[in-house]
Amino acid sequence: MLKRENLLGRDGEEKVTALEAVFTITLIVIEILLCLMLAVRYFWLKPYSIVGNSMYQTIDSGDWVLADAFATPKRGDVVILYNGYNGNKPIIKRVIALQGDTIRYDDNGHVYSVTSADGVEMPVFDENVYQYSQIKGSYLRTRKLEDGEVFVLGDNRRVSRDSRDYGAFKLSDVIGVVPDWVIENRKNLAWIYPYI
Repeated sequence: MLKRENLLGRDGEEKVTALEAVFTITLIVIEILLCLMLAVRYFWLKPYSIVGNSMYQTIDSGDWVLADAFATPKRGDVVILYNGYNGNKPIIKRVIALQGDTIRYDDNGHVYSVTSADGVEMPVFDENVYQYSQIKGSYLRTRKLEDGEVFVLGDNRRVSRDSRDYGAFKLSDVIGVVPDWVIENRKNLAWIYPYI
């Protein structure tokens, strides 16, 4: 049986056993990790569950993604944004054009050209990978984006409700950019989302 005098050091102070030290250090490490996880979750990378097929085959309904709240959207980025037309529920779309750009597209979602604000013709995405509607009598439209606007389309243009329906979104509606590494690894990362 342990006696109090066996736990005292030379100066009469209590000794800390190795087990207590390991336990204390483990608790400190867990507390630090929880604080870091909460900081990342609430201030940097926010998780979102995808509902709907507007980004099919890039992202499937039921997938989870992380949105980087500090990234600035660029053409081609996948973003999470608020949609004021459906009760401000977050939606996921691809950025096609930014403020000052002029875009030419049709009702089926084919993008024919994007011209930057300084008159440079921007490369158009590989339009063969997207799924399109087949609207008869589709009109070619040209739209110049105002300051603070972004034009977005879903990759599954056949079912997506996007800037063709709602017009350009405000840049301030963008919640965050979904990093490419998240899209590429979304199936491998699925286990972690319930914990963040």
